[in-house]
Amino acid sequence: MHTPDSLRPELLSLTMTGRSTPLAPRRTVRRRIARALRHVLVGHRRWQAGLRLTEDLHLSSLDRQELALDLETEFGLDLPNAEVAALATLGDVVACVRRHLPRAA
Repeated sequence: MHTPDSLRPELLSLTMTGRSTPLAPRRTVRRRIARALRHVLVGHRRWQAGLRLTEDLHLSSLDRQELALDLETEFGLDLPNAEVAALATLGDVVACVRRHLPRAA
């Protein structure tokens, strides 16, 4: 069973790549993603954007669905199933969320 207490603070140091125009403060996005991830990820000493969801973090298909639901709830988003299925790394998760955040007016 996964426990929220096992979330490592290093997760907050995820670096983001991709967009040159910020849609929301990066630190805020990373913290909110970390909050969603703590329910499905445990026990890793080092968190990096390149960590692979399946191979490195051993997320099952159920874990991935739970992660998607947590992200949708946390950010008020509707993430396309095909895009969620294509997520390969923690960096991909960050980029996906940022792509779907509403643009600032």
